[in-house]
Amino acid sequence: KAANLVPVTFFVNGSNIASRPNAIKEMLTVGQVQSHAFNHVDMGSYSAAQVRSQLEQNNTAIVNAGAPKPTIFRPPYGTLNATIRQVASELGMISITWDNDSQDWNGAGTPAIVSANDRLQNGQVILMHENQTNSLSAIPQIAATLKAKGFCPGKIDPKTGKAVAP
Repeated sequence: KAANLVPVTFFVNGSNIASRPNAIKEMLTVGQVQSHAFNHVDMGSYSAAQVRSQLEQNNTAIVNAGAPKPTIFRPPYGTLNATIRQVASELGMISITWDNDSQDWNGAGTPAIVSANDRLQNGQVILMHENQTNSLSAIPQIAATLKAKGFCPGKIDPKTGKAVAP
């Protein structure tokens, strides 16, 4: 809930849930939990059955941890193709990526992450990771900038894939 930068959408890998059993409940206090595949793997060459296995396992892990069944899927590495989109759709999820990459996963410093957020337009989605110290440090500045622009954080709409005001 840092600097009131809520709500947010978390995309989780089910394989990580067991190591942090309370994380899903914590995430639900500030936003929504959606699918990021069971393992953090590039599924670009996967068969439909392999993709289905990843997504079904992940949905089960998320639901078993106390969150609603995901309606949005963000693939690891942003890899999307017709097979991935089709399987996600069959499981009731839209597939999305992001409009802007903060590069936090690549060692971006706090100023660079703040700058990446400064480029956001209304309804756009930025890629950030909750396990990156520099991203967490950037949150107060991001919240202030959004407020100054008249923007607010929003959950991702499962119909459009765009961020919408709460």
